[in-house]
Amino acid sequence: MRDDRPVVVAGAGIAGATVAAGLASRGVPVVVVDTQPNPGSAGAEVLAPGVHHVLAELGLTARAAAFPPARVSVMDWGNGEPAWRQALADDAHFPFGYHVDHDAFVALLLTRAQECGATVRRDTHVLGPIRDADGVVSGIEVRDGQGTRALPAAFVVDATGPARAVSSSLSEADPIGEPYRLDRSHEPPGHVPGEHHVRKLPDPGQWQCAVPRADGTSTATLRPHRHVDVAAERWAAYRCPALVGAGWLSVGDAAGRQDPMFLDPATITLLAAQAAVPVVADLAFGSAAQDAPRIAANYHDCYTGVLDAAGEFARFCLDPARQREGTERLAYGLSELVGTAGSGAVLSRTMRAVAGHTSLFDVHCPEGPLIASLQVR
Repeated sequence: MRDDRPVVVAGAGIAGATVAAGLASRGVPVVVVDTQPNPGSAGAEVLAPGVHHVLAELGLTARAAAFPPARVSVMDWGNGEPAWRQALADDAHFPFGYHVDHDAFVALLLTRAQECGATVRRDTHVLGPIRDADGVVSGIEVRDGQGTRALPAAFVVDATGPARAVSSSLSEADPIGEPYRLDRSHEPPGHVPGEHHVRKLPDPGQWQCAVPRADGTSTATLRPHRHVDVAAERWAAYRCPALVGAGWLSVGDAAGRQDPMFLDPATITLLAAQAAVPVVADLAFGSAAQDAPRIAANYHDCYTGVLDAAGEFARFCLDPARQREGTERLAYGLSELVGTAGSGAVLSRTMRAVAGHTSLFDVHCPEGPLIASLQVR
């Protein structure tokens, strides 16, 4: 018998909004809760060509055309040599991605979710999970204008980012390396439309990502955390030993965070959320209970592999030695990284997924990352 309770998605960022829209489009009852009374201002994001598969699945291809296209990616290693320029058309089934205002893109996803029957509740603080006598998560405790109360759920998706409002009490996060600070700013127009830049700054350990917007340029500057500024956002990498459990699942930054800006992290979040939709549907309402442990384990293993591979790529870029290497040595180092057994295969597939060639992962075919990475294009 089908559970009449909804799936509760905690967090209305890119991850939560994508999961909500994907589930609602399948006819699954969904309630989205978010702390913010209104969307904030999170700057701009780069969505690589892999986004087109998600947009098509959600019926949003035509509406997404309102966002300016992303056509060229520029990587400046700060080594005095010309920056690397990659036309997205050279490596993708789709010739472009998008440069999107974060909040406008999330609003598009949430609007689609609501059109398909989802409910969105803002100004609702998630206090933690509720578990039944068997330890299964059966809802969340929230605080809103009506006070503190229980919100029952057939399944809970934690998409609350680093706060991990649901999963923090279910699985500890293991920190990776030293924290950084991330300064976001809005600059006057100064970049060629359609081009986004990631560049090494002259100061040690500092990088900047610049994304053009209709009214200027959105920048995010990464600095070692020793440069203290109380107004800056703290960015820290971490790995979660459990991404899924009885009655719950985490996605996006709630599942782990290892890459600040190098491998299109917003795109990976979007693709991971797309992959999570059938997992949630199966675990919440699937008829084959005996398959649940396998599906859950595959989700954890596949997603963890992607996060770890993206982290390896980010650590390669952040290594101070890169600034002293020329183009030939950098290219060789990246080839070695992608060619590494195991993690290299997952990194290769992740890059292909970002470019729009394949899915990020499929829990029903966990060997997919290895097989797909060995295909000759």
